[in-house]
Amino acid sequence: MSNDYYKTLGLSRGAEKTEIQKAYRELARKYHPDMNPDDATAKSKFQEVQHAYDVLSDDNKRSQYDQFGEGFENMAQGPGGFGGGGNPFSGADLESLFGGGGGGGFEQFFNTGGRPQGPRPTKGQNLEDKLEIPFATAVTGGKASVNTVAANGNTPAVQVTIPAGIESGQKIRLKGKGYPGSNGGPNGDIFLTIKVAPHPDYRRNGNDLELTMPLTLAEALLGTELDIPTPYSTITLKIPAGTPSGKRFRVKQHGVTHKTGKGNLFVITQIHLPDKPPAELVEQIDALQQPNPRNQISW
Repeated sequence: MSNDYYKTLGLSRGAEKTEIQKAYRELARKYHPDMNPDDATAKSKFQEVQHAYDVLSDDNKRSQYDQFGEGFENMAQGPGGFGGGGNPFSGADLESLFGGGGGGGFEQFFNTGGRPQGPRPTKGQNLEDKLEIPFATAVTGGKASVNTVAANGNTPAVQVTIPAGIESGQKIRLKGKGYPGSNGGPNGDIFLTIKVAPHPDYRRNGNDLELTMPLTLAEALLGTELDIPTPYSTITLKIPAGTPSGKRFRVKQHGVTHKTGKGNLFVITQIHLPDKPPAELVEQIDALQQPNPRNQISW
């Protein structure tokens, strides 16, 4: 594989972070030793891919790599370096000089006792993903299913517990469900960014829910009782006679479930007038004409 980290991942130098992550996923799965037991080169290719990703996914390392190339990882710290006589290996790859290969080499050469050690266990890469959940699940909590990454390349589904009250943009961590580790290292994690789907009728305001309830003119004038489905049960709400449009009714403990309890549900009335009122109704309304309180308003 190429010594150019961008070429190792099959990318151009202007690649976005999402492109880098996508390329890594595909190549890590392709070259993972567990998936290539008969390929003696798979392990080294996997390590090269992982090392290239480690550099390019880190903004600071990537900036140094773009400026100095591979040598940035081997540059001595401080002026002069190497005892003030400059770096005797300037321009060389220390890992290749000492038999490197993605985690052995340089460390092995200087390990205590002078005996080479095997490659260090490396944790698998974390995986960022998105999960859209129903509005009702965000309000009361529940379960969801997501696909994970297995060493054999399959993507088995796992159940995710969705905590009540979660909002869009918050994250859930699935420990050990990311990419497999190498050399006995632990698996990475999955971080799910939550997106809550909108509800056709209900709206969320913090831990409260709001519902706009249409009323006919007759219901507003004479009063009525309404059966309203909530996240927890169906309730009966009494609408008094003469209820105006925009009236807010509070129903306690029927909002969003959270750590200290439940929010409230606010039912907001909205009167719908008939397109063509019957003539008899118009006559009755005319008979009810009285001085308008607005005429009393002055500056």
